[in-house]
Amino acid sequence: MNTKLLIPAILIAIMIAVSACETPQPHRSTPIKAPPQPTTMTNPDCEEVRQFRVFQVLDDFALAYACKNTSYGMPDTFCDGHTVFLPREPGKIYYDDQIIKSPPGKCVVYVGTYRIERRYDYKTVPVVKFVDARIPIPPETKDATQ
Repeated sequence: MNTKLLIPAILIAIMIAVSACETPQPHRSTPIKAPPQPTTMTNPDCEEVRQFRVFQVLDDFALAYACKNTSYGMPDTFCDGHTVFLPREPGKIYYDDQIIKSPPGKCVVYVGTYRIERRYDYKTVPVVKFVDARIPIPPETKDATQ
């Protein structure tokens, strides 16, 4: 046998023997983690209105019109919606034509009504309160999603 062919043949035989003796390793995979469950949800009591324009200021409250964002090219908001009662918050001042916006992370809820005496009749309007826009998910809802 030719010695030039003998060395490559021996090397090939050794490689085949080593690969045959190698024990297969189990496939290692990283366990898939479920995405974290949300802990808060949008407050279902939130109203769509996010800002108001004051038209009358009294000692303990202000009356305002609800504003709606325009989606048809108007640069501003449209503020002649329904009338609301804004209780005076400590340290806040109100003045005519003031725009009151929901603070960041807050939304508007109606927490009751107030009866306004007008010249010839009465008008009942909702009382506005700013509350957290996100609330904790109730435990029974968390269990249902798992």
